[in-house]
Amino acid sequence: MKQLMAIAINRGKPIIIEELDFKKEKAALEKQGTRHARMLSSFGYRLIHSAIAARAFDAGIELQEESPAYSSVIGREKFSFRYGMSAHHGGSLSDRSEGTGL
Repeated sequence: MKQLMAIAINRGKPIIIEELDFKKEKAALEKQGTRHARMLSSFGYRLIHSAIAARAFDAGIELQEESPAYSSVIGREKFSFRYGMSAHHGGSLSDRSEGTGL
C-alpha cells in the first residue's frame, strides 16, 4: 500500500479502484460448497477498501471508484497486446477517466 501511495503521489494521479458488490454471492452461499463459501466470506474487500481510502485521504490523494464492467475487455484491447500482459493486468491500467491509470 505504501508503494501504491508513493506512485500516486509521484505521478500526481488519483487511485482508481473497482466498486465490487458481493451481496448476491453471499446470499447464494447456501447453494455453494463449503470451500467456496469460506473463501467468499473471508474475502476482506471492505477492509482493504477502507485501508486504501484512509491512506489516500491522509496523503491527499483522490480516490475514485469505477464499475468493474468491461475493465478486462478494455485492458485487453488497449494494453495487453501492446505491453505483453494479461487482459486482467491491462484492465488494471484501463481507467475511464483521462489516462489516470497507474
